[in-house]
Amino acid sequence: MTGRQKLLLESPHFQEENNPKLSSKSSSESYILQITSLTSHYAASASSPSNVIDLFDKSSLRGMQTLSGHEKGTTSLRTVQDLSGVIRECLVSSGKDGSVTVWDVRANAHSIKSMY
Repeated sequence: MTGRQKLLLESPHFQEENNPKLSSKSSSESYILQITSLTSHYAASASSPSNVIDLFDKSSLRGMQTLSGHEKGTTSLRTVQDLSGVIRECLVSSGKDGSVTVWDVRANAHSIKSMY
């Protein structure tokens, strides 16, 4: 393998699902739209009506925290390893409200919010 190529393996426990799963922590009417991985947890954006971002512990998959998300829904959720050399690993989301948000999961709030 060279450069950015990575080997992908299918888990022996892989099961295909034809129906979307409800978020285990969010409103029972919300679905998980996107998932990203951080060092110690996973972040999952939920659909409306909750529009939140739930954080789950990687080892137990238990809900740890809920971020408020975006007013009109989250359109993208990513982990960024370096933000201008100032912030190490961080969670970044964009939303239908026209904002891009860098989340400070320690403070349960955004540290940077940019509006279009």
